[in-house]
Amino acid sequence: MAEDTQSRHVGRRELVRICGLCARYGRWYAPAYWAAVRRAMRGCREHEFAVEEAFRLGLFGPGAQVSWTRYVSKKRWMDLQWRLNPRSWRPLTADKGLFYQYCQRAGVRIPQLYGVFRRGRPGWSRGDGEPRTEADWVRFFETEAECQFVIKPTESSHSRDVRFFERLATEFLEAAGQRYTAAGLFALMDTAELDSGFVIQQRLWNHPSLVEFSGSVGLQTVRMITLVENGGACLLHAHWKPIVGGYLIDTYFEGMLGNVEAPVNLDDGTLHPGNREMGDGEGIRYYDRHPETGRPFAGFRLPWWQEACEAVKRAAMEFLPVRTLGWDVALTEDGPVIVEANHLYDPPNQHGVVPRLRARLEQAAGQ
Repeated sequence: MAEDTQSRHVGRRELVRICGLCARYGRWYAPAYWAAVRRAMRGCREHEFAVEEAFRLGLFGPGAQVSWTRYVSKKRWMDLQWRLNPRSWRPLTADKGLFYQYCQRAGVRIPQLYGVFRRGRPGWSRGDGEPRTEADWVRFFETEAECQFVIKPTESSHSRDVRFFERLATEFLEAAGQRYTAAGLFALMDTAELDSGFVIQQRLWNHPSLVEFSGSVGLQTVRMITLVENGGACLLHAHWKPIVGGYLIDTYFEGMLGNVEAPVNLDDGTLHPGNREMGDGEGIRYYDRHPETGRPFAGFRLPWWQEACEAVKRAAMEFLPVRTLGWDVALTEDGPVIVEANHLYDPPNQHGVVPRLRARLEQAAGQ
């Protein structure tokens, strides 16, 4: 596939950032330093990478001259997805309130949805229909919310502001330790800086084999990328997101949380070695074993793999004319559950599959 010939201008602010990041290659008067600055400027300009994005992938170093073509910038990846996914359909996945309600009607298995809160507007609940006032929502939490539930913004990414609660006798205990009354939970949503709203839904739990592997009870989903072409859906790529540390979420967040990702063999659901963007300019670090439990990645088989593949392929057909989606799927003791779908998903650069995926999506976009 021919590389794009268009390039962009590297602005003054980006140049300052490049100069600062390249300090790891020597002082400002060292030849190696200026060589790194030139490489970084040329690569960011020609391949349309954001400065920090390229730095995290290790593309500023002297051994990275040929590596730029192994990866794709987020900008170019998003431009490609826009060619396959109509912009007018994005709210269906970007707004989780809409997404979950649509999935319910389409028969797509999702976490049980208890309620959708919209500030200043009627909400939705599985019991009373359209709670609007504080009294309505207090009654909802006291009578409809389950013993354990999740509250998360209807519009957010990387699991930002997701909160976990457990019902006590007359209060609700957040995972972080703070206690709330039902009125306090309403106030939490009603006074939040976020304007989009919140969903209240079932808290999911990992299959026991995943907890044993990672040592974490935090939900660890598998990202599954689908493409609809020639009248059917196919699975292009998948990677599991095991948690490292005491987090309750598996978000990768550009490697900054320390979590790793492990590519999945699409045929049988077994894992390849894990990896992580280090964020220090060294690029990708690979892991044969889980950093905390020591369990080997290679050969570990994800539970419910074939069922998960069938679930996302069936769901993908329900979202046409959107043709490619990045699904987050929980593998629970009771089977796979679709947690989210992403209209625009990040390029899986660290897994070594981008050239193949990019060629496949380019071909589909041209059809």
